[in-house]
This record gives sequence, C-alpha cells and structure tokens, in this order.
Amino acid sequence: MPALVFSCRLPTPISNLIWPFWPPMACRCISPVWGAMIRTRSRMPTRCTGWARPIWMSRCACCRACAPDVILYGCTSAMLTHGPVFDRGLAERIKADSGAETVTAAGALVHALQTLGVTRIGFASPYVPAINDMAVAFLAASGFDTVARSEVGDELDNYGQGALDPQAVLELGLAADHPEAEAIVLSCTDMRSVESIARLEQAVGKPVITSNQAMVFQAMQLAGIGEALPGYGQLLERERL
Repeated sequence: MPALVFSCRLPTPISNLIWPFWPPMACRCISPVWGAMIRTRSRMPTRCTGWARPIWMSRCACCRACAPDVILYGCTSAMLTHGPVFDRGLAERIKADSGAETVTAAGALVHALQTLGVTRIGFASPYVPAINDMAVAFLAASGFDTVARSEVGDELDNYGQGALDPQAVLELGLAADHPEAEAIVLSCTDMRSVESIARLEQAVGKPVITSNQAMVFQAMQLAGIGEALPGYGQLLERERL
C-alpha cells in the first residue's frame, strides 16, 4: 500500500526513510502531515528471482483507487543490485498494473544525470562495499563512469542509514569528490542527504544528485509541475517543463 499519498496524486511506496523534511515550495504537493518521517518494510527480498505479482497487483489496485499520476518506488539499493534491465522492467510492470507513470530511485538517478549531461561521477552511499560494487556496475551499464567513491566503513541497517547526521553525509560526499567527477551522487533514500545538498554543492563546485531529490525531480516533471525549487541543489533549481 502507499506509505504516503501526495495531494498532487503521487503515491509513494517506500522501503525506508523518505526525506526528513520537504522543500517549502513543494508543500502544496504533499499530504497534510508536514515533515512526517514514515517507515515501512519492503516485501522484496535482497535478491529477488522474479516479479512478486500477487503482492504488487494488490498494491497497484489500491493505487488505482486514488487515480495517481505518478508512483514512486523508493529504495535505491534494491534496484541498483538487480541491474538496469530489472529496474526498467519493474517500472513498466507497476505502470501496467496501476495505470500511473512510475519512478524508481535508481532510474531517477540515471534520469537526473542524463538531464544534467553528466557522464563522470563521484559516488557516495551508506551501503556495504559489495552493494557499492553493484551500484557502480549499474551506473556503468547506464553510461556513467564512477571516478571516485566513498563508503561509511560499517554495516548499517535502514535505521543506521537514517541515523547518519547531515555533517556525516556531507563528509561522505566530500570523500567522493574527484577532479574528474562532474557531479556527486549521494545514493540511498534512507540517508538525510537533503540537508547537505547545498553545502556540498558549494564546497565542490558541481551538482549533487541524491536519490530522493532525483525522484522528486522526475515525479514533478511527469506530473507537470514545472516550478523550480531553490535551495535543494542545481537539479531542483531548474525548471522541469
């Protein structure tokens, strides 16, 4: 079932923490529960072998009842570890079952980087090295060269990822910078990246893309919301239509 339904009809099934707060200019787009932090548990295993159709059919049927324009699947690592083909296939199947445009976190990162015309990145996440390896491979298969990456050096669960404070996220992003990187990617919907975007962009002098920011950008684009959202990175500061 949707964990959060936006008033502009953007239901969001999420597997971990969504933004701890939302851009003020987007407040007209979200539910009346301002600033709520909502956690659910994904039913998708770490490495699934097929489409969990009965589960998703019931969830998509629920989404159809509120006639959404866009659905967001908010877990980056679940898609990064399965590859671009699986990611695109999942989005297509959710769209087919729900009738709504569908955005995945990993697909949104790709879309954001393509929008900015970036091909070389620094990659930062709270994932373990093995997942980062798969993330880098996913991005390489999508046309992006990871020239530097940084990790937290510990195994964090969803709550541990969300417990990283903005300073820790900033330092993680700084560690992923490289002279050849055209942008920094902060991957993970659970991580409090939104509070560090502006500071990190100012420090490195290049765009910073985060999972949740990228999903909001693509979802608002698909929903026909074109206004810029200043203060949350170069990506959201540009008009989308």
